[in-house]
Amino acid sequence: MKYAYSTDKEHYHGEFDSPEEAATECIENDDVDSCYVGEVIPPTPPETYIDVDAIIEHIQEQDDYNMEFAEDWPDASAAQRKELDEALTAAFAAWLDKHGLRPTHYVVHNVKHMTRNDI
Repeated sequence: MKYAYSTDKEHYHGEFDSPEEAATECIENDDVDSCYVGEVIPPTPPETYIDVDAIIEHIQEQDDYNMEFAEDWPDASAAQRKELDEALTAAFAAWLDKHGLRPTHYVVHNVKHMTRNDI
């Protein structure tokens, strides 16, 4: 587990091995008496948000497909939709990796207020 610190509970900095290490860095370098420290959590991988039904729906809303005679397109089975979902997810993940586009930010959870007495 890694930890980050903030003086305003909004902008977090660093990736430290312990809450105390993060708080020490904050208090000593920012010349404050207390700070906020939380657990660094990587964001959910972007490819997990691929939604085949939303993609198909977006296509169905286009003029070429938004007509009565095209209302049943595509008549894909659940297995076919799952196959497409897996293929698109894998393709998006491969594209992210190929171009070095994985997220580098993190989300901070379980924030606690720490003072000089806590370190």
